[in-house]
Amino acid sequence: LHTVDGGQTWQEQQNVLNLPKYTRPDLSEEDAIKQRVPQLYLEDLFLISVAFRNEQEGYVTGESGILLTTTDGGATWTNVSSGSFNTLLSIVPARTQHAAVATGVLGTVAVFNGEGWNDLTEIREHVLTWIRDVSFVRNGSFGLACGGKGTILVSHDGGKNWQVIETKKLTRAAEMAGKAV
Repeated sequence: LHTVDGGQTWQEQQNVLNLPKYTRPDLSEEDAIKQRVPQLYLEDLFLISVAFRNEQEGYVTGESGILLTTTDGGATWTNVSSGSFNTLLSIVPARTQHAAVATGVLGTVAVFNGEGWNDLTEIREHVLTWIRDVSFVRNGSFGLACGGKGTILVSHDGGKNWQVIETKKLTRAAEMAGKAV
């Protein structure tokens, strides 16, 4: 849906460009038919999160790695490759020189590098659960992401690089701090 009056009225959105033919855009038509991968229709989009950088630039995340962008306040959306086919659960737009970051299932963290989106496979290799949300301090340099099984990720460079925090170490440190009190 799209609004031009601050949410007073809404119009059905039909302007989505570059939508792939199948839910797995890397497949040829022949392979998609063999593997029974369904076609992707606009009305089938399962969208999950929306965030705007300013009044004109925004993002929407969704199932199957769907990542839509707008530069005209949401009048038109364009599907861009997130670098992943995993469902994306959240997105934080870029601030100044820092990265835009999308998170999702199976340890998915996708980062916009100024030219395109990259799925950080090194995180997916170590994090076998969902990453639900991400947040940055006001200046955008320090960020945290959290997810299933107590997963915590930290970034000190605006989201370009992430480190998995061992929650067992945090629990042990908290227990030690409690004993010291």
